[in-house]
Amino acid sequence: MKTSIHKQRKHSLASLNMKLIIKVKLILLMIGISLSSCQDFLEAKPDKSLAVPTSLRDMNAILDNNTTNFYSFIAEVAADNFYHTEALWNAVPTERDRNIYIWENTAADGDGGTLAGRYRTIFNANIVLETLPEISIQESEREEYKRIQGFAYFARGYALLEMAQLFTEPYQESIAATAKGLPLKLSADVNEPSPRASLEETYKRIEGDLKQAAQLLPAQSSSPTRANKAAAYAVLARMYLYQRKYPQAGLYADSSLQVNNQLLDYKTINNSATPFPIFNREKLFYAYASSSNVTVARAKVDTLLYASYANGDRRKLLFFRRNADNSYAFQGSYAQSTITFAMGPTTAEMYLTRAESRARAGNKDEALQDLNTLMRNRWDNTFVPFTAANANEALRLILAERRKELIFRGLRWADLRRLNFEPEFAQVLQRKLGNRTFTLLPNDKRYVFPIPESIIQLSGIAQNDR
Repeated sequence: MKTSIHKQRKHSLASLNMKLIIKVKLILLMIGISLSSCQDFLEAKPDKSLAVPTSLRDMNAILDNNTTNFYSFIAEVAADNFYHTEALWNAVPTERDRNIYIWENTAADGDGGTLAGRYRTIFNANIVLETLPEISIQESEREEYKRIQGFAYFARGYALLEMAQLFTEPYQESIAATAKGLPLKLSADVNEPSPRASLEETYKRIEGDLKQAAQLLPAQSSSPTRANKAAAYAVLARMYLYQRKYPQAGLYADSSLQVNNQLLDYKTINNSATPFPIFNREKLFYAYASSSNVTVARAKVDTLLYASYANGDRRKLLFFRRNADNSYAFQGSYAQSTITFAMGPTTAEMYLTRAESRARAGNKDEALQDLNTLMRNRWDNTFVPFTAANANEALRLILAERRKELIFRGLRWADLRRLNFEPEFAQVLQRKLGNRTFTLLPNDKRYVFPIPESIIQLSGIAQNDR
């Protein structure tokens, strides 16, 4: 019976020739079409024992699917880039999204799509990493083998890093060995339980995966949806930044920029509802998130944030559109959409990360050089280069521009978490809905979301580990 089923699936692979679809504990590699339904895809656990991948083409099909590039928007909903009136908040259709907006964190449990998708990405990466050594290849396929292996490590490391910003405490070296990290699912066997690792173990796994990826991936990729060396270096830079290991963050940002340092010149971009090309020279990896119900067509950009853009700053024109009530909405997504947001690393982010690292190391002039390189490509011809009396003043300028450059990229929540450890940069967040005021203090326990039931089920995490 088992042999018959295996033959039937193998025949299905050869005859259907479509892309991978995972349903009801079954992986069928059907190459040629994209996934018909993300929700269907998320309804079942993938299982290597039921899969029949036999070639590099099959490995590509496993990695080239929606979940590898699709990320959660929860961190953006909880951050401080936008606000709602009470009437608009009441009109948000799901209780989950309303509660995330006011930091009632148990609401994240309902996001079975995008968050469970991170564990789908991890399962898929595990299948590839476990199956690749079993595949016979020609010498001419050696580089493609390495690229696929590198992409699998990248996908797993990137997914774990994003989840760590939602479900674990902000990294502190003093507590990392004992603080709870993530359940690390490193096997494609769905029946193998995943104990919850420590915070230190979690970041060591992320670091190891991304460093492996950086070694294996090529400098250029055939598609922006596939990772390359610059992307792996960039996500490593993010990881070290989140850990507040600033010298390492700067080192890997520099490594990324050595591979790709191109910037868009905003003076050449025409204002429109979607002004930026979806695959542009700044994007190092195409990751995206569909906007939550809490933000689609309803979000009003924070008033003080909008006011912080000077008139000569082209971002003020390209990022925002005026609403009928004279508030502003965001239109500057690198996903070339008003409801989908680009989440992947960019060269601009790397300039800012390297600049911050240099300023924190006391290298004021080099830090300002990075900042001004970016700003020359963001302003009109009235731009006057930034100056600073000392490195700390330069750091304040860099963080202010980071705030303005990287809005609606899914990065603000992680920045708030790490900067809350510095009194000079810590933020008290507030939401006002009618007569009610909701407050989130620096280092509040609500900066950590409880692990959703969907992920508990997928990872097999034990009750006492939750």
